[in-house]
Amino acid sequence: MSGAKSPRRSRGFLLGYGESGRRMNYVPLTRDERTHEIKKLASESVYVVSLQSMNSRGQSQPVYRAALTKRKISEEDDLGVPEDINVRVMSSQSVLVAWVDPALEKQKKVVASRQYTVRYREKGESARWDYKQISNRRVLVESLIPDTMYEFAVRISQGERDGKWSTSVFQRTPESAPTTAPENLKVWPVNGKPTAVTVAWDALPETEGKVKEYILSYAPALKPFGAKSLTYPGETTSALVDGLQPGERYLFKIRAANRRGLGPHSKAFVVAMPASPTSEPDVSQKEDDEKPEKPEPSSSKDTLLSVSPQGRNVKNALLDLKNKIMANGGLPRKPQLPPRKTEGLDLQSTEITDEEELDYRKKTQKTMRNLKSLSLPPRKTLSCLFLPKGEMSRMPFLT
Repeated sequence: MSGAKSPRRSRGFLLGYGESGRRMNYVPLTRDERTHEIKKLASESVYVVSLQSMNSRGQSQPVYRAALTKRKISEEDDLGVPEDINVRVMSSQSVLVAWVDPALEKQKKVVASRQYTVRYREKGESARWDYKQISNRRVLVESLIPDTMYEFAVRISQGERDGKWSTSVFQRTPESAPTTAPENLKVWPVNGKPTAVTVAWDALPETEGKVKEYILSYAPALKPFGAKSLTYPGETTSALVDGLQPGERYLFKIRAANRRGLGPHSKAFVVAMPASPTSEPDVSQKEDDEKPEKPEPSSSKDTLLSVSPQGRNVKNALLDLKNKIMANGGLPRKPQLPPRKTEGLDLQSTEITDEEELDYRKKTQKTMRNLKSLSLPPRKTLSCLFLPKGEMSRMPFLT
């Protein structure tokens, strides 16, 4: 029976009980007592229970309650207590609980309505119980925490009646390698330092066991097989990574490890490093960006060489030479003198002096040297000059 809150300056309580219509029995209680068990009562009987407080001035008015005792359970009706509780470890997160039902062992027969309840919890008075109800005398308990001590107990039920809980059995689950990867991996560049990044991640949950270390791996996005790894203590959840290449893209992954081994990698995180603010622009790349304009296509009459500084000079020289030749009616000829009316002399022939002949040869040689000195491209000819057919036939050639 539970008592009421003790009044001020109370010296204790006076508990009375007795069968209805019979003499009451009284039991004094201290002021600190809140419960009291009354034994040796008659089964299936109505009892009257009273409670009153006491202090220096006397006793308070009693409070009465009526209670009915239950029928006494015979040995035949006793459900018994499960025996030989055995907890067998199946994995780091599961165990198999088995027991013996003493009543069934005696009768050697199975009662269809007989049920069993298994309760378990982490070791500790404040931990919450979990329950499993089955009809067999063994059950697989799963979803446990690795490397954790658990308490197990079993009781028998039949119909609306429940037996007593068995003695508790304790079993520790073994530790295993992590089965999950750290979550929420984040990577971002450090301001003003294009070679460094800050990395952060969530700690692995306790269900994965005690983490010994975290292993961070990173590699250039275009060279994923050249990865580097850095190791950090198990209580670390952020780090600074330096020595990266500015302007490069990197892949980052992380995994956890404990005494049993390594866990899986997290999803890859890609970060693009900023270009170095102090680096000079790439000259070769700049020249490639400034591509020269494509020259306009022209006919073979006007174009002899490709468009280049040297080619432009050659082209201009050829055009000047062509214009001079066309203006003079072709290449320099032998100078013609007015016909002399001399007897015996053919009127169709002309004569020149040695001095004029020498001057003619010098001019012709100079013209040919100019033509040969021009850097003509392969498979190009001088036919683009388009000299008159008659003039070409009279063009002298040096041997």
